[in-house]
Amino acid sequence: MTKQDIVSLFNGLNNCGNLVGQKFGYCVARNLQILKGEVEKIEDARKALIESYAKKVDGKFVMEGNNYTFEDKESFEKEYQNLLKEEVAITLYYIKLEDVSKEVTAQQISGIYDIITSNE
Repeated sequence: MTKQDIVSLFNGLNNCGNLVGQKFGYCVARNLQILKGEVEKIEDARKALIESYAKKVDGKFVMEGNNYTFEDKESFEKEYQNLLKEEVAITLYYIKLEDVSKEVTAQQISGIYDIITSNE
């Protein structure tokens, strides 16, 4: 699973946090715990890249609104995309489709698709 897949699944799981169902709720919570450490490592690596590439004046980042400005944005983006393409070995907790909350939307299913197994 790539680091991008991990971030996407983590976000998808967070979007399902308000749905009901004991098995489903357990699956969401367990996977969030599994992914949390990896997401934190990705965020730390992103921050390190920002430290390396962001413009600074007098030791402070130069911001445009809420966005960093970069000395070489193209190189930052390239390194960040390479980071997100890295593969990570991780063992997820899966759930059967029949145990997914009946209130789930198609958009939410799309966000957690990787942890749903077929009933077949």
